Amino acid sequence: MAVHGGWPWVLEMIAISWKYPHVYIEVSGTMPKYIMTPNTGWEPLLVYGNGLLQDRVLWGSNWPMIEPKESLGWVRKFPLKEEVKEKWLALRDAGVDLLSFPVVLRFAGPGIESAREIVRTMPGLELYEDETSLEDAVRRIVERTSARGRP
Repeated sequence: MAVHGGWPWVLEMIAISWKYPHVYIEVSGTMPKYIMTPNTGWEPLLVYGNGLLQDRVLWGSNWPMIEPKESLGWVRKFPLKEEVKEKWLALRDAGVDLLSFPVVLRFAGPGIESAREIVRTMPGLELYEDETSLEDAVRRIVERTSARGRP
């Protein structure tokens, strides 16, 4: 799962997802109105995400920066086919079990206490705060997914 659409390497992320069918593109971390703004670099995602990669894009609201209801309203305005908008909003319908993805929150800098509070209140999240523990996070993810029999 590639977060933030691979920004600023959106085109490269599209190529990777095209080549590797198990790579999904998660889009959050930017205001939705900018995705529809010309010359921001998001145009390839709208083009390929509306066709070839429509089953591999997942929309995230970026809550608490933007309320989910407002985010949903923006997605509804995207220049995508209606059935594609639905796929972006609910990949479960495309056969993806979103709950099976390991979730790791990588955070450093101002706001770390807020990140710690989020992790304390949401089961399944793990917080890693330095490079060494990030490497440990990757190792844990590989071990966990291997134990579930996933490639």
